[in-house]
Amino acid sequence: MRHWALFGFTHFNLRRIEALIEPANVPSQNLIKKHGFVEEGLLRSYEFTCGKFDDLYIYSLLKQDFEKFQAHEYLENGIKNTNSMMTDKEKMYGPF
Repeated sequence: MRHWALFGFTHFNLRRIEALIEPANVPSQNLIKKHGFVEEGLLRSYEFTCGKFDDLYIYSLLKQDFEKFQAHEYLENGIKNTNSMMTDKEKMYGPF
């Protein structure tokens, strides 16, 4: 997920990435938070599916928050752990 965010912020010059997640989908909420996304609120009756309106949580990741998150993670985990999360191709050519 981190690589997709980096790609969006660097190649498409995005300022913000959003995620909409159903309240019952706790694993996805935990995953998105783990990668620095911030819960902004609940969109009530936002999506009509299967004959009913559903609520969705909205999460966002701002470019400046992503950069801070990356720096913090680098300091916490160190170079060795950061490199171990990269693929062989990324180690040779960089993330993008």
